[in-house]
Amino acid sequence: MDYPVIPRVCLIGGVAVESETERIDSGVITSARSRRILAALVDNPGGLSARRLAERVWPDPPATWPSALRGAIASLRAALEPLGLDGSQLIVTTGNGWALASGVSTDLHESELAIQRAEIAVAAGTTSAGLAVQGALQSVLHGEILGDDDAEWLDGLRERRRRCIERCRHLIAEAALSAARPELALEQADALLAVSPVDETAHRIRIRARRSRGDRAGAIEAFELCRSALAEHLGIDPSPETVAVYLDVLQSGSGNSGTLPPLPIDGFFGRAAELSMVLAGLSTPGVVELTGRGGVGKTRLALHAAHELDAEGGCFWASLGDLTAGELVAVAVAEATGAPTGGSLITAIVEHLAPLGPVLLVLDGGEKVVDDTVDVITALREAIPQLRILVTTRVPLSSGWMRIPLSALSSADPERSPALLLIADRVAARGGRLATDPRSLAALNELCLRCEGIPLALELAAAQLAGMAVVDLLDELPDVAAGADGVLRAMLDQARAALDVEELAVFDRLAVVDGTVPLSLVRGLVRGAVPAGRTARHLTALADSGLLAVVRGGARWRYGLDDELRRLVREAAAPPRDVYDGLADALDAIAPADATSPPAAYRDAVDDAGDGFRTLFRAAADGDADLLHALDLGYRLHRYWTVTRMAEGRYWLRQLLAGAPEGPATARARFAAGYLGYWSADPDALALLRSAASDLGADAPAIAARALIYAAGLADDLDFADDASRDILRAVELARLGGGGGLIAAATTGVGAILAERGDPAAVGYCAEAVEAMGPETPVEQRQALLANCARLAWQVGDLATARAWAKQASPLLDGPPRIATSQLASTLAALDLADGALDSALEYAKQAVSVARELELDRELPLVLAIASRVSLARGELDEATNLALSCLDSSTATGTRWTLAIALETCAALLAGGYPDDAATLVRSAETLRVAGSRPAPVTLLLSTPPSGDVVAPEAAATLARDLLVRD
Repeated sequence: MDYPVIPRVCLIGGVAVESETERIDSGVITSARSRRILAALVDNPGGLSARRLAERVWPDPPATWPSALRGAIASLRAALEPLGLDGSQLIVTTGNGWALASGVSTDLHESELAIQRAEIAVAAGTTSAGLAVQGALQSVLHGEILGDDDAEWLDGLRERRRRCIERCRHLIAEAALSAARPELALEQADALLAVSPVDETAHRIRIRARRSRGDRAGAIEAFELCRSALAEHLGIDPSPETVAVYLDVLQSGSGNSGTLPPLPIDGFFGRAAELSMVLAGLSTPGVVELTGRGGVGKTRLALHAAHELDAEGGCFWASLGDLTAGELVAVAVAEATGAPTGGSLITAIVEHLAPLGPVLLVLDGGEKVVDDTVDVITALREAIPQLRILVTTRVPLSSGWMRIPLSALSSADPERSPALLLIADRVAARGGRLATDPRSLAALNELCLRCEGIPLALELAAAQLAGMAVVDLLDELPDVAAGADGVLRAMLDQARAALDVEELAVFDRLAVVDGTVPLSLVRGLVRGAVPAGRTARHLTALADSGLLAVVRGGARWRYGLDDELRRLVREAAAPPRDVYDGLADALDAIAPADATSPPAAYRDAVDDAGDGFRTLFRAAADGDADLLHALDLGYRLHRYWTVTRMAEGRYWLRQLLAGAPEGPATARARFAAGYLGYWSADPDALALLRSAASDLGADAPAIAARALIYAAGLADDLDFADDASRDILRAVELARLGGGGGLIAAATTGVGAILAERGDPAAVGYCAEAVEAMGPETPVEQRQALLANCARLAWQVGDLATARAWAKQASPLLDGPPRIATSQLASTLAALDLADGALDSALEYAKQAVSVARELELDRELPLVLAIASRVSLARGELDEATNLALSCLDSSTATGTRWTLAIALETCAALLAGGYPDDAATLVRSAETLRVAGSRPAPVTLLLSTPPSGDVVAPEAAATLARDLLVRD
């Protein structure tokens, strides 16, 4: 079958008309009249009257313009014969003029569509899509539109091109910052500012990029340039958003290269050869192991290599040294790369990293979780062939990977050895100076020999040399046993001997922490041993002595020990039991008192204290800390985990529940685990929720009611309609026993949800009862969240007027932090606007809904949200975007394993395929119908597709495969 030739009009950098194989860019095509005709029709895709078109061609049309215009168009049509076109395939006659034929594409419009798709993908969480528009940027940079023509009406087309360039540069710059490519971000920001010196977004990018590459002074200078430009051109000050970026630079103390830790400002000695080997090993895809004993400097070398390597797709750093379980390796990698942590972690990481291109992933400290580290590396390498991985480890991991052993620093040169240079650098940094007389130099070389060239031991020695002579230090050092542990332990013992009682208490108690913690938690750790008012002073002294690491980024500084020092302290003696009691009490003050409160108010504080919570949970699971206290904290964090680290939260709750005695604290933690499982669409959560409700029903009816509300929702998802009804009706009873109006409303809404899933209009009545049940004591955010849910249910059964009224009352949620209710509300508004034909606003709501659902990893929400977004894009004629969203909907519904979400996905795909593959679309609709009938779940009214009278019915898996194959092929 011969397919028609679809022409493409090019305006950027020179006028041309082309097909898939041919291009015409000379002769009649480039005459002044032809160029203006083509540009005018591109500028007015709906067509122009003959008179209006003539006014575009001639500034003052001649008396003979009608015949002249017809002749010009006839010449244009004739010139297209080499492309295999007849005249009407490019320009068609309308009622009173001319227009481009349907299906004709233009380079400008294609660039705009590519940018729009990238903006939607970025808003939905796929930041790598920003880098993908570099091709679109090159296309629009190709040249001005009709550059030598001064017609004023061309300004609109030229402004569209300018906006394309601006949007591309902003997208690329933000993606480059996310991918740890500050130089690319700077390049885009500088180009933007060359055109518009008052582009404040570009100024912020420049500030962040300079900070990202470690140039704090440059970031401050960039802010001052922004301030000057705005004052000179507009007479205004930088916006609060720009000031916030600047203040973050000031508070951080140093730059940060994207997701990489910043390079230390002190010297780096004796590793030039090893650094070259690492960089050579990472020049091609593969795995490089950097091995060596503790304290030898593996992390420092890996950090320098990562900063020096220009990884096109970005560099990501995951710290594994503080992990206490292999299960957390994939979680740590997902968090480090920015991948979602709610579902299949490896899949999420692959989907996030694969589009970025050549990526460097650094895994620091893989020796504690060897098997899982190897498994994660192997899985990622198999799925992403272009991936480069650098892993630091004390023990070899795999014989199949390139291994670079790291030895101690040389002490061979009495005056210029790397070991000696390191000591001199660290002493100078503390304001000291080494004596250079022969006896002192001999003593320094003896010290380097005793430290065996181990950088960490040399660092500890240098900290003491800032306040004492090297000969005196040698006199106090005992003979050191051979081996890294002996050297480090001797230097550590010497450093500890110089501490007073309170400093020693701070140091030893910090050794229990897996990572770093803020000052408030340090005070809890040393409670009873050090007065609170002196803790900060002791931390400063310990940092100056080289015994303590300080993370200065962010609003709160965090403190912790080097992992080797922590290991040695832990091996020397078990910590006192009260250290965990103090930590737990300090964490009490950070965790929300009310476990149902929204996380926004306490999220930052919990983020800062994250390693403290992990430390306590690990200790409690091991029997070293109060298990009931830890269970209570785990319960109080369950809403925090839903919006941050779902997989990690589920892991810790499993660990704590494994050895927990029955009782209220255990039942509450079991509810928390079930709650996280509910939002992860895990069928096993059903038993957890019902068990928690059974145990808590008499003593804590409010929590029991919440458990049964979620149990009913999960049972409903699994098409256990009778069980769901029993659960939700019991939840209503419990809510009336022990809950306020808000909980009663939530339970009543649950009844409405089950009815709405079955298409019963009575659902709206239950929702109205729920809205009425919320009294004045109900928090505003809770009321708005319930209204958002009710609006979704009213839309589902076709009561669009009520749905819109409730959605309007809930609308302030859209301007707040991401929440589950935000995604529900935005998707409902998108569906309502789609039904009303308001496609522009429908698109904006759909983008927000998808973005929030993906950010919060709402596995059970995502299929419907993606389905609505796909239908919006389809209605707008954006077929590529609609297809991508439909495929994502299909993947998401398959991952949840629930039949009704697969029905949604199949119907979404059918809507796209109905025009080109009507028989196959009918198969998808009829197959979806069988799933809906089995669960008594009709489609939402506004998304309903009529069931075709005929068509095959296939198994769900076969229908999903058919839909995917057709969409990919099409």
